[in-house]
Amino acid sequence: MTTAPPERVAELEIETLDAKHADALVEHFERCTDYFETVLGHPPGPAERQSTFIALPEGKTYDDKFTFVFIFESKVVGDLDLIRDYPESGEWWLGVLLLDPSIRSMGLGSDILEAFSNWVAENGGRAIRLAVASKNPEGLRFWQHRGFVEIERKENVPLGVWRDDLIIMRRPTDEEP
Repeated sequence: MTTAPPERVAELEIETLDAKHADALVEHFERCTDYFETVLGHPPGPAERQSTFIALPEGKTYDDKFTFVFIFESKVVGDLDLIRDYPESGEWWLGVLLLDPSIRSMGLGSDILEAFSNWVAENGGRAIRLAVASKNPEGLRFWQHRGFVEIERKENVPLGVWRDDLIIMRRPTDEEP
């Protein structure tokens, strides 16, 4: 059984993603078109929303998936997706941490990461892994500045309309940048 996730980070309320957030999630994705065009080569569409709700790695169940939205002034302004014990026991996969452009570069991404890193540790996680598309140098810098280090590179992976290298990164939960 997992402990309760954080309820707030700074001025952002945190809620577990469910069907009531579907339309607001689409609006959030539309405001984040820059990310989708950079990483996938196209604006967000229904597939991205559906993937947020249902995407799971092979061998994992929905009991292992934790997806959250961040709310400011009644508007979804961010989302985060974690998979417990993937790719191995004690390691959690961070599928996405995406914030609206209007709240980027304010330190909220770092605050969210630290709050959820602590939550992962409370729930037995020793480390967090993630993947960054090489076409996303801003994302790569964000993760590097928060203590994530490259552990693997997967070349020529299909992402949206093109192929790109994925940089797999890892940070122990007991480390701070």
